[in-house]
Amino acid sequence: MSPQPPPPEFRPLPPAGSSPPEPAPQSAPPDTGWSLPQIVHEETVSDRAADERTAAQIVVDPRRVAIPRAAIYAFAAVLMLSIFGAAMIGYAVGRSGLRSAGHATEISQPCVVSGRVTYVNEAGETLPDAGASIIVLREGERPALEDKIQASGLRPADPPLDSRHAQIAKLNQFGGSHARSNAEGEFEVKLTQPGRYFLLVISKNGPRSAQVEPTRSEFAQMSRLIADPTELLGDRRFRWLNESIVGDRHFVWKLE
Repeated sequence: MSPQPPPPEFRPLPPAGSSPPEPAPQSAPPDTGWSLPQIVHEETVSDRAADERTAAQIVVDPRRVAIPRAAIYAFAAVLMLSIFGAAMIGYAVGRSGLRSAGHATEISQPCVVSGRVTYVNEAGETLPDAGASIIVLREGERPALEDKIQASGLRPADPPLDSRHAQIAKLNQFGGSHARSNAEGEFEVKLTQPGRYFLLVISKNGPRSAQVEPTRSEFAQMSRLIADPTELLGDRRFRWLNESIVGDRHFVWKLE
């Protein structure tokens, strides 16, 4: 075993005035045949080859499409908004349809017009006007002259018409109806639908004074639907009304 040199702190100092000893030359590192750039290049090539092998091992399904997660979330949000909007539109349309259906049901629902007719005799007594003629005509009708209502069969003095008579069929065609009051002066007619109607009541037992004639407006309205209002009224008292019939109505008329 060769003796080891003493540590530097125990080595003797050189004599004063002498120059310090030159350091021993260092030996060059052994030549391995590799340089640093070459090593880095080799490692890069090796890593790249490993990445290529890894990529080659990944199986790609051509039937699938890669979509970012953010796009999926955005599509889901749009879909939910579309469903909500469609639901609100359906709700609004459904309510509108229900209202329309209810309105249509109301419009097509038949209604009944009933009432009682009385007259005042010469002694001032109020009595039932038995046999009075009640004619109901829909306001909006504008029949041609040859299709207008004729007086025959509708005057109080005429024999009552059968329900199959042409006059009654024409009244029904125009949405109207006709009735005669009974011994108590009561009557009832059925209408196919609500609306505005003209009601004409002609007394059988109460004569009209010569001074009491239809007004110009009343005569014009009658003439729209009746061929000869003067022939129909004769010398009898009457009442001409324009009423809105919505549902069943009951009237009480006193012809003086």
